[in-house]
Amino acid sequence: MADFLLSPFKAIYNLNTYIKATKQSFWKTLLFLVYLLVAFSILFFAVILIKTPPLTPFFKEITEQVAQVMPDIEIKDGKLTANNGQLYEFTPEGLDQKIVFDTSRTEPVYPTQIVQEGIGILITDTTIYMVRDGQVQSYDMNLDKNTNITLNGQYILDNEEEIINYIKRVLFLAAVLLIPFMVLFLMGFLIILAIIATAISQLFVKAEVSFGDVCSICCYLLAPAFLFFFLVIILPFNIPFVWPICFVLFMVYSQFILNKIKAEQSKTNEE
Repeated sequence: MADFLLSPFKAIYNLNTYIKATKQSFWKTLLFLVYLLVAFSILFFAVILIKTPPLTPFFKEITEQVAQVMPDIEIKDGKLTANNGQLYEFTPEGLDQKIVFDTSRTEPVYPTQIVQEGIGILITDTTIYMVRDGQVQSYDMNLDKNTNITLNGQYILDNEEEIINYIKRVLFLAAVLLIPFMVLFLMGFLIILAIIATAISQLFVKAEVSFGDVCSICCYLLAPAFLFFFLVIILPFNIPFVWPICFVLFMVYSQFILNKIKAEQSKTNEE
């Protein structure tokens, strides 16, 4: 068990780890990949938490800006009313598209008109229209008819701390869910890169290995690659040519691994 838990670290400096990988079952290799996914997801998440600056001042500034421009909003009988039904529009700082509340609107909404008028978001009594890449998408709010809420800038300021804490919890949960998928995507890309590098090395070494052996080796090659990516993230300076360095790293490791396999095969044949 201890040997398995230490296998990602041994894969960095011990070539015998790769020899064992070619002899073990598919399920053990898969278990190693899952272990690697969990371990480095936690490490990357910890680094992001440490390196991310405090978010409270940023969100505090945003909520105060929203409070200044937010109209009086009432949600009642499944509909939204803003600014007592009068047209209300504003352009957020740093953006070039307007946010428009038109909750008394009776005429149809024409997407081309929204784009031409420079509207980024149009909010009616039941629907939100958003412009993305020149295309207008609509989202029904589906408000509960039993809901009766009044919102305004003062409400946001009075509940500023709770709003900020809620946003931070949502971001925290999003990071917990997204980082494993990002690491999984990175694993897939790195395995393909490692297979290409190992195949090139095999052209020169000509060790007797199957494609399954190559795949097992490449799965364990993820350990030094992830260590390199971990260093890229935590170091205070930028490292250029990350992907070419990864490829060279795979080439060097696979050259040593295949040479060791070939040497052991030659030794066995002589005996």
